[in-house]
Amino acid sequence: FFAQIQIHEPHRPFVNTPVTEPRHRDAPLPPVYLDHPLARRDWQAYLQSIEVLDTKVGQILAELDRTGLTDSTVVVFFADHGRPHIR
Repeated sequence: FFAQIQIHEPHRPFVNTPVTEPRHRDAPLPPVYLDHPLARRDWQAYLQSIEVLDTKVGQILAELDRTGLTDSTVVVFFADHGRPHIR
C-alpha cells in the first residue's frame, strides 16, 4: 500500500495553545531575527507547532508498530518548504 499523510503543523496559522514548557519562553531566536516580543512570540508558537507535528508523527509510527507493519514499511518524512518566517 501507499499512504501519504499530510500534517498541517507547522503551517500558519500556528497552534493557538498556551506555551507551557519553559524552554519555549526562553528559546533563543535564530540570529537573523530581530529580538523583539512579536518575533519571540511567533518563534515560540512555531516551536509549539513542531511539537504537535512530532506527536502526530509519533502516533503514526506507533500505529505501524501496533499493526506489525514497521519492518515492512519505508517511511519518508519531508517538508514542502522551510520555516515559515522572514528570511
